[in-house]
Amino acid sequence: MKDLAFSVSFRLEQYVETRIVLTINKQVDQGMFGENLKRIRAQRGLTQREVAQLALIHKRYVQDIEACLKIPSVVIAIRLQRALNCEWRDLTRGL
Repeated sequence: MKDLAFSVSFRLEQYVETRIVLTINKQVDQGMFGENLKRIRAQRGLTQREVAQLALIHKRYVQDIEACLKIPSVVIAIRLQRALNCEWRDLTRGL
């Protein structure tokens, strides 16, 4: 039971750390994630609607991310990475 509690605690800390990094990086360069998303999506020949369906999010949210109006949560970023079937480093390049 103690190991399980440690595992959950550790994962929560990782999530919080990642979220903080994304928030800090948003202030440094808000557009990089959106630009990377747009570039990779275009390379894959996918529409915003297709990426949204694969990531289980609304098409408007993908549009807002690509337009640098929003930065996704870690959960949504992971869904986008899986939907695009790309490396995490490619999606976060420049952050």
